[in-house]
Amino acid sequence: MHVHHSLTLRASALAWSLAALSVATSAQENKDNKSTGGNRAGLPDDLIEAKPGKVELGLDGKQLFELSKVLSPKNEVTQLTIVRNCLTELGVTVVDVPAFFMGKFPITNEQYKVFVEQTGHRIPYHWWSEGRKDDFTSKERRDAVAKGSGHDKNIVYWEQNWKDLPWAIPAGTEQHPVVYVSWTDALTFAAWAGMRLPLESEWMYAATGGKRREFLNGDAWDPKWLEAIKLADAKDRRGTKPVGAISQAATGPFGHDDMVGNVWEWMFDDSGYERRNPKDFEKEFEKLKKLVEKAAEKTPDKKPDLSFDFKPDHKLIKGGCYISGTAPVQLRVGVRGHLASPETQPTVGFRLAKAFEPARDMTRSRIRREYDYSFFGSREPLIADQIGLERYDLGGGQIRGYHAVSFVPISDIGVSDKNPDMKGKELPEISRETPLLIGTLMVTEKLHDPALEKGIYSIYYRAKGVPAELTAAVQAGHREMKAAAKPTGDKKDDKKPKEGEAEAKPEKKGEFDWRKIVGKYGISEEWLIKNGAGKLEKLALKDGNYEIPLDRSLFIFKSNDAGGDHKFVGHCFAPDDAIGVKPGYKGAKLTLRVDDGGRESLRFDVGVKHESGRHVAFVLTVVLDAKPDAAKPWRLPQGTAPVATKPAGGDGNAPAAAGGPPAPAPK
Repeated sequence: MHVHHSLTLRASALAWSLAALSVATSAQENKDNKSTGGNRAGLPDDLIEAKPGKVELGLDGKQLFELSKVLSPKNEVTQLTIVRNCLTELGVTVVDVPAFFMGKFPITNEQYKVFVEQTGHRIPYHWWSEGRKDDFTSKERRDAVAKGSGHDKNIVYWEQNWKDLPWAIPAGTEQHPVVYVSWTDALTFAAWAGMRLPLESEWMYAATGGKRREFLNGDAWDPKWLEAIKLADAKDRRGTKPVGAISQAATGPFGHDDMVGNVWEWMFDDSGYERRNPKDFEKEFEKLKKLVEKAAEKTPDKKPDLSFDFKPDHKLIKGGCYISGTAPVQLRVGVRGHLASPETQPTVGFRLAKAFEPARDMTRSRIRREYDYSFFGSREPLIADQIGLERYDLGGGQIRGYHAVSFVPISDIGVSDKNPDMKGKELPEISRETPLLIGTLMVTEKLHDPALEKGIYSIYYRAKGVPAELTAAVQAGHREMKAAAKPTGDKKDDKKPKEGEAEAKPEKKGEFDWRKIVGKYGISEEWLIKNGAGKLEKLALKDGNYEIPLDRSLFIFKSNDAGGDHKFVGHCFAPDDAIGVKPGYKGAKLTLRVDDGGRESLRFDVGVKHESGRHVAFVLTVVLDAKPDAAKPWRLPQGTAPVATKPAGGDGNAPAAAGGPPAPAPK
């Protein structure tokens, strides 16, 4: 862990550091988390709903200065440490918090065990060091550990060799919060469980109900509160406690237990240990600085040091832990700790949060954990318009499995007349030259159409037909290559186009390079000689050398899993009028049907923003491989209802008759 002023989290309750949430990020995350009605049918029982409201984040300079004196009235050194460690809280802002679900407790060892057994994910360190002390303390293992490097050779050895280590949950700690989990570990668990980590604003709101307070029990620090939350005695501060064992004194107004004093909890926010708002920070910092300097006038030989390193790449932790009893500042609801995302500690665990929209948080977690943006340019997945369905396998009060299908449109279509290669061209022609990225599909289920395994796929649209530039280039290249291959003296004029063949325009230097164009589409000169005069029926896409037909409009699937090769791997057919521009777009829609083969068909009606300000509309349908399970119905978006059979017309991707075809494609 990164520490400040020689304080360590393991050795001292004062060993904590801070992180920040940018106002812009909070606003966007909250917008993404807009409530759809609060339906909790089919969700795990330990999720508690927090009603919508507002929460105030931050402190002004005077509040922070006074807080330091209240928490350490006689120790000026500790006062200054408190001030420095709370700097990222400077600047007050009020955040709207839509309704959301959050776990009643932090995730336990027992819950984490199911995840480890199902996924093969890394075990927590203490499942080896404490759960299997026989192996941990064996001479053979001690000798192997001693050969390693690092300030903590045991941790380094675990990080490098965990796959081969024996493990067990330490006896009696099954219901204790799981610890020694990194931010990445916690996020991976959250994705597996169809959820995410809480936002700081959500955690704060769950702790306070939106009321301004420094501690769960009010504004004033009361040492007797330590007894209520079982942190008053040294024996209480030796390790984690079973979840829910601390008492109601550590419970938030909606019923979320263990909000302070058991383990620090990872947050979802990605802005790190940084100022919320630079302008507000500077204003409040100047006020704070004057107050601190005035107080230090009594000891002119000790100039106060307010310097501090911000860590924008670190992740936020909240809530204090079992060693925080000797440092009340850590038990404030507003306190911020921070760690680098790969770090683990015996004092840090996590709990889960969830929006009402099905599959949204699986999507958000997986995007943060395993997504490739390299070909997105300045665009990004538009989480606010995500749509999907989900269901849980629950047993023994635990999540045993999670199933979901989710579609996320891209933020804009990426087509602009400012691009010389696109100027004056209609969308279908542009898509023939370069398929249009429209969004991302995440599936935990095997697909029947297209025939693909579960995974993450970037979805592209391509209109049927051969690109006009390729037609002209193939014809010009074919004539030139054939002419070059003729014996000397052959008088035949091969440059005259055959009947039905487009006449190539006279070439001007720098204007028409047929070799460059055919190379763009992967066509060889040998092919031109043999087949250039014929009809082009198929093309191979470069990423994966994936072959597609040209006589049908397509949605093309490109793998986008973490560590994957990111190649085109499948396609399904699209109706010829699947693309068009519609004004007044009101968000993505999902229709669930059962086709005549008895399989579930999912139709996504989505829009992707066009530079005109309108939206390019798409209709994508995929078919699941498994048959419907009446005992485990899908959790659907509000207002969505399944129907018995697929729509008339026989094409699963055909637009619904009621809505009519999309408007003509724009230029």
